Amino acid sequence: KGRTNELESLKSRLFDFENKPPKPIPAVTLANQPLCTPGNIANIQAQIKTGKSAVVGAVIGSTVKGRNTGGDCLGFESENPDGKAVIHFDTEQSPYDHDRLIRRSLKRAGIDEPPEWLLSYSMMGTDQSECRRALKVAMEDAAEKFGGVLLVIVDGVGDLVMDPNDSAESFAVVGELVSLAKRFACPILTVLHENPAPDGGFAKTRGHLGSHLARKAETSLRLVKDADNITTMFTDSARACHIPKSEGICFQWSDEAKAHVSCGDAGSIRDESKRIKAQEECDKAFGPKPKGMTYSELVDAV
Repeated sequence: KGRTNELESLKSRLFDFENKPPKPIPAVTLANQPLCTPGNIANIQAQIKTGKSAVVGAVIGSTVKGRNTGGDCLGFESENPDGKAVIHFDTEQSPYDHDRLIRRSLKRAGIDEPPEWLLSYSMMGTDQSECRRALKVAMEDAAEKFGGVLLVIVDGVGDLVMDPNDSAESFAVVGELVSLAKRFACPILTVLHENPAPDGGFAKTRGHLGSHLARKAETSLRLVKDADNITTMFTDSARACHIPKSEGICFQWSDEAKAHVSCGDAGSIRDESKRIKAQEECDKAFGPKPKGMTYSELVDAV
């Protein structure tokens, strides 16, 4: 009997040439590419002070913004025509900072008040096992109230484990997240810090938790800040969202806006930097000169 049940379970997973599954609709896109789709997990990774909170706020803002014009969600886009739940667990920030993040998200979207389906929880200081149970309960309740879940964001997935270097615990937590994503047919977007990068080296996410998330994630979105305080978002590895660092989406802090704002893509910024340098060299050579120059004067100027 046990073998029969196992075979029946396997049968439901067997490749069926006659029945092609429908292409999943992404819950969130970045640069018109699918960041995360139903039934999958995705991960945002970065070192401290690179703008992770701004990115989380922008993703939340994109779900609220929908088709509304205006606002700046840093290139993220989303639609929620059925009013499904968007769940955000903030395990890292104080209640004040958590509140500020959501208010900034609404401002990004150009929305005065949050929709009832936006459920953001301040979970700082909650025990790891309690936080995991709360996430499951929140998803169950939201799915019942709003007819499903569009997106779950766990801002601080490292706080769901006691030790990110414990392989058994890390595998179990990632497995739970994958199961929840499949059960509720929604993506779960996690946020995880990177270890400090060695000089000239490649930064890695923390411990077995980071490694296993990278293996299971549909998309790994990295944030890197340069010497000019411009943060570039690009995909380190992805099944469908291919954004190389050289074409990454960029943002930076604006004193005028009192928030992080979009500033184009890495390719455009690089081209503009080259143009400015070329203009400076041109001005050095020809700036104060009259329009007419002899050949020898031109050569001397260059």
